Amino acid sequence: MFVLSDTLNNINQEIETKYRIGDTLPGQEVFAMDTLYSLPMVREALFILDIIGVIKVSPGKRTRVINKIENISKQDIERGLNKFLSSNVNYSEISSHLNEIYDVGETIISERIFSNVLNVRRNELRKYFIFLDFLGYFEIKKGDSRTILKKLPTNI
Repeated sequence: MFVLSDTLNNINQEIETKYRIGDTLPGQEVFAMDTLYSLPMVREALFILDIIGVIKVSPGKRTRVINKIENISKQDIERGLNKFLSSNVNYSEISSHLNEIYDVGETIISERIFSNVLNVRRNELRKYFIFLDFLGYFEIKKGDSRTILKKLPTNI
């Protein structure tokens, strides 16, 4: 959680100082090299910045700066989370299944397998995992595996 929080704030600061509203960001790989963060960390931070309205990510197009927030607050994150959770995916069901299958301290082995079992698009599952990580429910391990740190919320 803390690593992503630091990454999020640092990448937001990078956008704040180097780009104007309307500017396009470089590709994720270039942005990762420029900021010295890993590509998965950059993707997760950019996803959150998209949800809270700092940037607009459009598949197949360059990411654009659409707003500037000098210091990202907990309220900004909560607003973004509420917007994200208002989609048609049943996140409570996902958390319930994860809580049934995994105990605290265990590592989720594969997003792909889990998304197939729940019949949820892998991209939606990954986005949900990003927020759970940011909120302190997961610890990211090497690669893309995540260890559950506490029982997941089921009242979403």
